[in-house]
Amino acid sequence: MKRDMRKYILRKLVELIFTLLFVTLLSFLLMRLSSVDPATAYAKRMIGNPTAEQIEKIRIQLGFDKPLLVQYGRWVWDLLHFDLGVSLANGHDVWTDIATAFPKTLGIVALASIFQVVFIVIVSCIAFLLPWKLPKKAVRLLCILGVSIPSFYLATVYLDYFAVQKSLISVAGNTTLLSYISPAICIGVFGASFYTPLLMDALEHESNEDSLDGIEGAINDGNTLTRNLVLNVSSEILSDLKVRQAIAYAVNKEEITKGLTYGYETPATSLFAPGAPYTDITYNSTWSYDLDKANALLDEAGWVRNESTGIREKDGQQLSLNYTYWTDLSLAQDMALAIKTQLAEVGIDVTTTGQDQMTWWTEGVAGNYDITTWNTEGSYTEPHKFLQESLGADPHAISLQALEDFQSYSDAVNAFSTSANPEVVQSAIATALNVSNDNVIDLPISYSKDLVVYNSSKIAGYTFSSVPQFFEIDNVQPAE
Repeated sequence: MKRDMRKYILRKLVELIFTLLFVTLLSFLLMRLSSVDPATAYAKRMIGNPTAEQIEKIRIQLGFDKPLLVQYGRWVWDLLHFDLGVSLANGHDVWTDIATAFPKTLGIVALASIFQVVFIVIVSCIAFLLPWKLPKKAVRLLCILGVSIPSFYLATVYLDYFAVQKSLISVAGNTTLLSYISPAICIGVFGASFYTPLLMDALEHESNEDSLDGIEGAINDGNTLTRNLVLNVSSEILSDLKVRQAIAYAVNKEEITKGLTYGYETPATSLFAPGAPYTDITYNSTWSYDLDKANALLDEAGWVRNESTGIREKDGQQLSLNYTYWTDLSLAQDMALAIKTQLAEVGIDVTTTGQDQMTWWTEGVAGNYDITTWNTEGSYTEPHKFLQESLGADPHAISLQALEDFQSYSDAVNAFSTSANPEVVQSAIATALNVSNDNVIDLPISYSKDLVVYNSSKIAGYTFSSVPQFFEIDNVQPAE
């Protein structure tokens, strides 16, 4: 990770150097290749009506008689030594002019920023609070005009009206606060006009989201099902256990649950939520978020990051995976995009493919995926039904069959399916779950929860059933 970061920083530094060289060369050439002779222009400005000898003397003095490449070299050398030379406009040292103008410029920018913030907040809030549409449209129209008018043109009109026609301000020699306020307003009009409609839209959007009067909801404290991913061992890239382990380490479950469910769901630490029968076992392996381990495993597997693309490669092949999901599953698309972003941090390219239920299921059973969604059912049939079906018409089957210890998994499933002895069932389920976990077949992400939404004018509340995903009509509490 540190080595990759050093390479990245070094590459960016080289790019910065070349960019600076290009920009300085372009700036220099634009100045030097102008049709106006700088020596003549400077001589006319300083002398008035110079002779040819005076112009030539100034040309030699300013170094304009040297070859263009030499002039550029001296110019860059002076820049590196913070020597900006003498202004051709007034003959003053450039640093002196900058030092004189900087405090005033800073003051004008500060006042312009204050003006923008005050204008944006006050006008947006007033327009939002007014119940009539006409003032809102008027504000938006004025903002369009403010964005469309260039600042320099606005300043010209401002001076012409207030200074020339009305004589309310002085064009020159004014050192009062008004001399700062006037240009600050002209500069700030663009920003104020640009951001005012944005704040108005944001306020209206938030208001609309919170405008469901009388609508309330509740979330069950208990877990329902597990949002789970299946990794296909039969695929060429994921046949390497180290790659599958790297994926498990690279997925930040806590970030996903906080970002997509506002923390209501909890990161999954096992395939089945706590409390599922026969699943309180000791796992041989645990996979917690660790980018360093993920990168180390991919390095060991021979996948090298291409610095130009950020994607790892091996023998000319990119580390690219196909992630499929059923589009009707809640949060399936959002989770796919989140995991795509997280895996990109370790150099894994992911293509997400949303599919209808039948396509997703048939393609999954056929093994046409690298990663796919396959949640647990969260019902009273777990873990038996989930594990039994993994050997049949299920995306697990083709992945499990590619394992060297597939027979161990199959025997374990058959053992608990044909026994009523609790100890045999417990041992067999533990074996099956450890085979899946050790080989990173399943990658559980979070524990989902039941939720209800109701009209509070008719419903006072709802008591969740102990059975997940089961709505009990008798648990509805009518409003009085």
